[in-house]
Amino acid sequence: KDRALYNKVIKVQQACIKKVAPGVKLKELTAYAKKRLGKQFIHGIGHGVGVEIHEPVDKLKKGMVVTIEPGVYGQDRGIRIEDTVLVAGGAEVLTASSRELFVL
Repeated sequence: KDRALYNKVIKVQQACIKKVAPGVKLKELTAYAKKRLGKQFIHGIGHGVGVEIHEPVDKLKKGMVVTIEPGVYGQDRGIRIEDTVLVAGGAEVLTASSRELFVL
């Protein structure tokens, strides 16, 4: 069950990263994620990273750095997958960590 939910969240996250481009509104990406993840998606898709770690962003502009971090939460569990991306012609993922799911 957890593996299926992880796969769903990573799929939405990767789709949102592909949509990152100058002129795209962050709230459009939030709406896309909300439609696919449902009521367990209880926060925005991400935020700007700059002088402050959580900076509000409306429309993406070339050179901005933002997070794309969908997550789902319910009962005693949650899954959030976060990457930091540079807005270029599309998105350049700056995060270097693995997306492989490790089961302990």
